[in-house]
Amino acid sequence: MSVTRRFPKILVVLALLLGLTAVTGSPASAVPPTDSGRRLFPVPVQRSSIDTVVAVGQQFALSDPVAHVVRGWAPENADLSGTEGVLVGNGSSGLPVAGPAISSPMISPTGLAYDEQSDILYIADTGANMVVAVSGLVRDSGNAQLSIVAGTGVAGSPNFSLFAAFGSTSNLYGPRALAVNNNNGHLYIADTGNNSVYESDGPFLYPVVGLGVAQNDINCNNGQGLFVPSASGPRGLVYDEDDKLYIADTGNHRVMVHYWDGDVFCHYETIAGTGVAGAVTQGSATDSKLSAPVSIGSVYGGGLYIADEGNHQLLAVVSGQLVVVAGSGSADPIDFNSTTDPLTGSFGSISQFLLPFLLVDSTNNILARVGDATAPTKPTALSATPGDGSASVSFTAPTDNGGRAITKYQYTTDDGSTWTDAVGTTSPVTLSGLTNGTNYSIKLRAVNSIGDGDASTTAVSVTPVSPVSVPAAPTSLVATAGNGSASIAFTAGSDGGAAISKYQYSTDGGTTWADADAGTTSPVTVSGLTNFTAYNVKLRAVNSAGDGAASSSVSVTPAIAGPTSCSAIARPPRRIQTCWNLFTPSQGSLIRVRTELYLAGTNTVVRTCVSTQVLQTSCVFAALERNTAYDVRVRARIRIAPRKEFFTLATTQRVTTLP
Repeated sequence: MSVTRRFPKILVVLALLLGLTAVTGSPASAVPPTDSGRRLFPVPVQRSSIDTVVAVGQQFALSDPVAHVVRGWAPENADLSGTEGVLVGNGSSGLPVAGPAISSPMISPTGLAYDEQSDILYIADTGANMVVAVSGLVRDSGNAQLSIVAGTGVAGSPNFSLFAAFGSTSNLYGPRALAVNNNNGHLYIADTGNNSVYESDGPFLYPVVGLGVAQNDINCNNGQGLFVPSASGPRGLVYDEDDKLYIADTGNHRVMVHYWDGDVFCHYETIAGTGVAGAVTQGSATDSKLSAPVSIGSVYGGGLYIADEGNHQLLAVVSGQLVVVAGSGSADPIDFNSTTDPLTGSFGSISQFLLPFLLVDSTNNILARVGDATAPTKPTALSATPGDGSASVSFTAPTDNGGRAITKYQYTTDDGSTWTDAVGTTSPVTLSGLTNGTNYSIKLRAVNSIGDGDASTTAVSVTPVSPVSVPAAPTSLVATAGNGSASIAFTAGSDGGAAISKYQYSTDGGTTWADADAGTTSPVTVSGLTNFTAYNVKLRAVNSAGDGAASSSVSVTPAIAGPTSCSAIARPPRRIQTCWNLFTPSQGSLIRVRTELYLAGTNTVVRTCVSTQVLQTSCVFAALERNTAYDVRVRARIRIAPRKEFFTLATTQRVTTLP
C-alpha cells in the first residue's frame, strides 16, 4: 500500500468539507495532545473487503479483493457518502485482460497508485501475480482501458539480464504495493512474494531492492555500493518529490529509503526500525523496534507516517525522531462507539492512513474517517420527581455523546442564563439546593471534555416539598362496643407531612391488619366482629409514605342490641321513672333487665335498678338531686349457653330532675 506525496485536489476538497487540518512537520507537533479533539466515523461505502484507497481526480479508488473489483466513490456529504460505482473489473475472478477496464476479470486487486499527470491508475493484482494500468479514468471514465504492465499470471521471478527485464514477459509473485515517481512517471512495484522492489519505465523492469531472497543485509554498503540491498516481503512504498523511494520492509521490521545521487552507486539508509521485531519506543527512529510496518505515507512539512501493523499503531518520523501518533497497541478493531480519544484507542490492524482523513484496517474491513469530536446532543423526554429541597430528573440520554464520555449533566432554572452541576452521569440525575414550595422550570444539558451540549428543548416543571414520613401512632384509644362491631375513638398522631388516607386495625397484636370502615378522623368503626367475643384492638394510620406506627391496644366485646327504651320521665319529688319495651333477645334467653342511672356525661353510677321478673318494663329512681341531669342506660342480661351470660348493648337517654 502506498501514498504519494502529491496531495490531489480531492484531499483539499475533503479538508474544506470536514474542516480538518493535518499534523504538521515537527517532532513536537506530531505528539498528540491530551485530547486530540478528534473522533472516528465509519465511511458508508459499499464494499465486500478493502485493501487500499487512493485519490483519483475528484473521487477515491478503493481496491476490493474479495469482490475482484476496484470501486470508486466521490464524497458529496460530510459523512463522505456520495456517488459510488465500479471503476475496474467485471466482478469475476480471473487474470486481467487488456481492453475495456470495466470488462476485465481480476483475482484480488490490492495495491493502488495514481499517476495524476498521465491519468493512469496502477493496480497490483496480488492473486493474479500481475500489475496493470488503467488509463483515462478521469478524462474519459466510460472508456477507460486496461493494459498489462508486468506479470504473466504465473508466480515466479523476473529474468533480469544486465539488471533489466521485459515487464510483460516477467513473472511476479504476489505484488502488494505501488508508487509513482511524479517527476518522470516511472512506477515502483513491491513484489512482496519475491522480497523485491522494481522500477518500471514502461517496457522494462529494473531491480531496486532485493534479488528474490528474503534477507536483511547491507549489500548497498549502507550508502555506497554496486548491489541493491535485500528485503523481506516489502508491503509499502512512497516516492517523494526529492526522488527518494521509501520502502516498508515488512518482514525485516524496518523502513528504508533508497535513492541515486547522480552516480552509479546506490544509496540506502534505514529511516526507522532496527531490523528486529518489537515494541515501539519513542525517540530516535533508528533505535526503535517496529513490528511488520505495512504502509507509509508523507507528512505535511516533511517526514513519514508508518502504519505498524504488528504493534497496531500509527507512527510518525519527523527529523529522525519517532513518535506514536495513534493507537494503544491493542489488536481490537476500531470502536466507533468509543468515548475515548481515538488517538489513544484501539486501531486493530491499521494498514493505511490516507493523510489526513482516512484510516484503513484491511484485516477487519474497516474504512474510517477522522472527524471532530463535539459536545453532546441534547437530552430529551424529561420528567421530574420532587424531593426535599431537591428534584430527581429522568431523561433520555443524548443520541450522540459527541465521541467523548459524558462527564456530567447541568441544569438551569432560568432558561439557560446560568447552569449548575447536577449529581449523576446517567438518568436520573439529582438537583439539589432548591427551595421547598417553589416551582421550578428545569432544562438539562450534557457536558463532555469537548464542551457543553445543547439544552433540552422542553423544560419540565417541579416543586420541591418537605420530606414525607409515615404517620405517628394514634393514642388515647377508647372503644365502644357495637353489634358485631366497635367504634374506636382516638387522638391522632402526626400525619408525617402527608394526608392520612385511611386507618387500619389489628386484633392479633399487629400480625395482620385490615382497613377500618371509611373515615380518616376519630372515631373509626371496626366491623365484622363476633358478638360476645373479647378483642384487643390496635390502630395505625396510613399516608402516601406508607403504614404508620401501631397504637397501644384497647379491649372491647361486641354484643347484640338490647331493649329499646321508652321515654324516661322526671317526676316529683326528685324522681325519675324509666321504662322499656318488652324484650326478646335475638340470641340466647333473657335473664333480667338492668337499668343504671349515671351523672350526665360520666361513668359514675348513682342508682341501679334490676328487674325481678321477665315481664317487668319500668323502674323508678327516687331521692335524687333537684334540677340535675342524669343519663339512663338500659341493658339486658342474657344467657347464650350454660355458664355463658352477657349483657346486651345499652340504650341511653338523658333526663333532668324537676327543680
